[in-house]
Amino acid sequence: MRVKITRTGGPPAADRFSGRIRVTYQSDVVGSGVFWEGDPIGIPGIRNLCARDLAVAVSRDGVSRRDGMWRAEVVPDAEAKEAQ
Repeated sequence: MRVKITRTGGPPAADRFSGRIRVTYQSDVVGSGVFWEGDPIGIPGIRNLCARDLAVAVSRDGVSRRDGMWRAEVVPDAEAKEAQ
């Protein structure tokens, strides 16, 4: 699934989901971990295309998505407060 990315890195700010987003990876070769976590405004800084596309899609509606070894999801409020 590919999402059209505008110059600002995603949809207009009014259409974005307001929570924090986490992009993780899981692979038998590379292992697993958190690749990126942050607010939707930081999505343009993600340099991996697949990870960025997933983050943009999740920022639009808040539904978790997976593509290959990549997974993007909304971080629950309790976890986001602990991370800060």
